[in-house]
Amino acid sequence: MRVHPLKAALLGLLATFVAGAVLAGIALARGPAQGSRLITAAALLMVVPAVLLAVGVGLFFAIACVSTLVGPRYRTAFDLTLLLKDPGGMTPERLATAVAAATTTDVRGLKVRRASRGQPSACAFRTPQVLVELVHHDIPSWSEPQKLASALLDPAVQRAVGDHTASLDIQLSVRAASSKDQDKSKDVAGVLGRLCRELIDSNCLAVLTTERVSAGITPIDSEFVATMRAAPPDHLAEQLLTAPAISVDHDNPLVQEAIRKTREALPQFLRLLAQADEHARYFAYVTATDGEATEHVWIEVEDAAGDRIVGTLLRAPRGLTGVTAGSPISADLHDVQDWIVDANEYITGDHISRAIGLQEHRRY
Repeated sequence: MRVHPLKAALLGLLATFVAGAVLAGIALARGPAQGSRLITAAALLMVVPAVLLAVGVGLFFAIACVSTLVGPRYRTAFDLTLLLKDPGGMTPERLATAVAAATTTDVRGLKVRRASRGQPSACAFRTPQVLVELVHHDIPSWSEPQKLASALLDPAVQRAVGDHTASLDIQLSVRAASSKDQDKSKDVAGVLGRLCRELIDSNCLAVLTTERVSAGITPIDSEFVATMRAAPPDHLAEQLLTAPAISVDHDNPLVQEAIRKTREALPQFLRLLAQADEHARYFAYVTATDGEATEHVWIEVEDAAGDRIVGTLLRAPRGLTGVTAGSPISADLHDVQDWIVDANEYITGDHISRAIGLQEHRRY
């Protein structure tokens, strides 16, 4: 039987401390005259472990603090949620098998937690480079999925959001010293793609990219399940992660009221943009046109000039040609339907998501 070195050291210190306490008891029973030497030995046996333990704890916390401040740590690289029709399809055993298949890892090396006392079932695996976490919830991702579904435009997305009863969160993190050094390589994307191939089946209604801004969703049907088997894992991951942004129904009263509030608060957005906080990011949901085609898209705003804003497109549009994610784009202030300022994860704006309940997703 293998014993962890840290556990062995703690047990040794505890045994020494107990031995000192026993000697102290014997010394007190014999009286001061006969037990002076025993008292000295007992004091040493009790004080030395306490000092060593205190020094050890201090060193542990010092090393942990230094590692947190300057050392590499796991940072989220990919984040998806599977919307499920039946909550009973994702057992802990299946989660463990999927992670093992995606990472070529022995299932026995995984950490699996069964659902109990309100805690969801989960599975996790860690390597020096990658951390994979899967959490299964037997409740919908939103508190009012029907309310959200009624405000969406795509019928397939409406059905997936309105009919799902459970979900599976997939988070893949990579070890990096900073977010700039984060490695979203083909190999890491391949792990996510293999996970999705193992987990997406007829019980999966859609795959949601749980980004705070410009969330995208891919409806799943039998044709998608059949074609994804032949797709390279990294291509499958890219397809899911770059899904077009969720389209909302602009005739919905909740959306119309949110747009009205957006335009009233537009001076606040421009004022925050002018402050140019280096820790903040600025986004706008705008109407873009290409000939007769019109589409609402999210852009990351870089500057405002006169009555126009300029930035880059966050996601590839559904119907516009000649532009893709990252393409430069400008828009008239009158075409701004919503805006978000994300300053160290403190969100300002986001009127439409708040109105229809999209931002109530637990991963936001």
